[in-house]
Amino acid sequence: GDPAYAAAAHPEKVSVLLGVPRAAPVPADDLATLLAGLPADARSSVRLVPADGREAVTLAEDVCDLLGTELEVTLGLPLSGDGTAEAAAESVRLLSTEGEFTWSPPLTALKCFPARDDGSRPEPEPTGWSLPGAPAGAGDEPALLLASGARAFAVRSGLWLGKDSAPPREIGRRPTDARALRVTVDSACLTGRERDAHLKGLAALLAELDAPARAHAEIAGPADAAPELVAELRKFAVRTGLAFAAPAETQTAETEVAGLREPGTPAAPLPAVTAAPVTTTGRARPR
Repeated sequence: GDPAYAAAAHPEKVSVLLGVPRAAPVPADDLATLLAGLPADARSSVRLVPADGREAVTLAEDVCDLLGTELEVTLGLPLSGDGTAEAAAESVRLLSTEGEFTWSPPLTALKCFPARDDGSRPEPEPTGWSLPGAPAGAGDEPALLLASGARAFAVRSGLWLGKDSAPPREIGRRPTDARALRVTVDSACLTGRERDAHLKGLAALLAELDAPARAHAEIAGPADAAPELVAELRKFAVRTGLAFAAPAETQTAETEVAGLREPGTPAAPLPAVTAAPVTTTGRARPR
């Protein structure tokens, strides 16, 4: 059946479900028109929820530009917890483009902003996260401090391990992919005497992943990783039983779309099909 029927209703937010699997993407203009027609109190509590297996961050930013307002977007489909005290009231699961549930992202929701007058855009702010071995939303930021001193950050693509106070912009902008939970290890954690301690801490963190997330996890180094660092990461992946992703140029949502066509070839026009449905859950009082 349609996975959207499994979406949890939030007691304080109006969830706008975006699309269905194997259908055309939801156009930003149509979504903006729908939101503009909502009552003001409902519009201020909207969160966008992708239900078609596509990440909706870029779509949310386009709609922010059209409406001139902020919007929250989840990175997957929110599901109700199992009712136990240990379980979060709500968990988020990614969907494949075929409508199959895959893994639970460590970063679960973002607040997106419209572009500034000069054309620059504020980075999306994390509003929800669930890191391995920690209560959902624990802490002031989506990060865990490991015993080695390295920090593990929840990012759209999975996890980033490094020593800086925040992941590099290109890592933060890499889109979610339901096929793989990417664990990117910064070069700073692969050099020096603390390397073994950093990797030991990372192994312990990855052991806390649930079974679906671990089955989809892959280890990757930064794009500029030296061959000897790549070799160390490859050995770490083998020893922890995880897939290894060879370093490659980091793709953002924009470059990933651009890479789908030959250089110099204009983008193909959208097919003339009926737009995928946009639905809402939650209470919205009529005007």
